[in-house]
Amino acid sequence: MFWRIAIFSMVLGIITSCQDEEVLNIEDQIVSINPEELPTSSQQFIGNNYEGEVVIDAFKVTDVNNQVTYEAFMSNNTNLVFNSGSLYGFGDIHSKVEFESDGVHDGMNSGMGGDMHGGMNGNGMMGNHDGGFRGHPEVTPVEVLLEDLPAGIIEYVATNYESNQILMAFFVNWEDRLEYHVLVEEVGALLFDEDGNFIRMIMRGKMMFSSMEIIDLADLPTVISDYISENYPDDEVMRARKVTFEDGVIQIHVAVREIGVLIFTEDGTFIELLMHRMNGHHG
Repeated sequence: MFWRIAIFSMVLGIITSCQDEEVLNIEDQIVSINPEELPTSSQQFIGNNYEGEVVIDAFKVTDVNNQVTYEAFMSNNTNLVFNSGSLYGFGDIHSKVEFESDGVHDGMNSGMGGDMHGGMNGNGMMGNHDGGFRGHPEVTPVEVLLEDLPAGIIEYVATNYESNQILMAFFVNWEDRLEYHVLVEEVGALLFDEDGNFIRMIMRGKMMFSSMEIIDLADLPTVISDYISENYPDDEVMRARKVTFEDGVIQIHVAVREIGVLIFTEDGTFIELLMHRMNGHHG
């Protein structure tokens, strides 16, 4: 009889322990926040390296170990992950927020397929519970120093974005391929193969583009230039791009310093202004 009581007590203790260590609900793990609620150092990083872009969505993420990270999804389809306010990851790396659109676009934009874990939370995005790399817990990205990147990557960035520096890079060793994920100032996240050959941009966010092309400011349609001159005569236009959505819709986005991102149709009709909602720290 004693051994039966002992075993029952042991099992009861295990059950109680498991209940005490119950993981957070996905609704509690991933909480939508105002961009102004991002840590000040995160806002400074975005302001210094992506000035002119707008944080469209921001989230506070608490993992099962109660470790907190912050994620910012910007108007150029770049997402950044911050740990204690410092840059921690980007794109798929260390991100635990997944939008419904990720299942459609991941195979094209980041080569990882749409293998998502977790459930839909109240904010309309998916959450990754397993702590792995977007459904691949066996893969651990390794941060790479600039001097250790393949020469092809350095040359590509220098040729195509000569005034933009590399902010962070990771090496990912899959079973069937090797990849480099590289974050470039103002531009966003770029994906390269093991030899340093460019594959595609890594774009994530609610307002997902299928492609994005930089436009020289001198080549903006006259109607857009006129609109900006009339409405923002004293504000600096920083960059412009043509974005194409999955349904074929094309828009022109123009980033204006301290104002936000102006959205136009392909023929130059103004649609809306994505407002700059952060505190504007540019330290």
